[in-house]
Amino acid sequence: MSTANWQVDPDHSSVEFSVKHLMINRVKGLFERFEANMSFDPDDLTTIVIQASIEANSITTRQPQRDAQLKSEDFFHVEKYPHITFQSISCAQIGEL
Repeated sequence: MSTANWQVDPDHSSVEFSVKHLMINRVKGLFERFEANMSFDPDDLTTIVIQASIEANSITTRQPQRDAQLKSEDFFHVEKYPHITFQSISCAQIGEL
């Protein structure tokens, strides 16, 4: 069993979001600093393990007042929770490739 390792290239990747605001507008934003990696057996993709970490303080919507609110205790509370993390727990194939 061989293991392939892959790291997200931050120069060619992004962590972006879009949410509806007052049902008439969309607010777009992104996190500027993040990292992610995967490891897996190329012959068995159900072995994939994905880990990601985002610096919560790197959020930007290009609106400083909104960004300050998102970083506050009301939302991300970046002082207490500086990183947003993800760890996969399983992977399953649905349908045929």
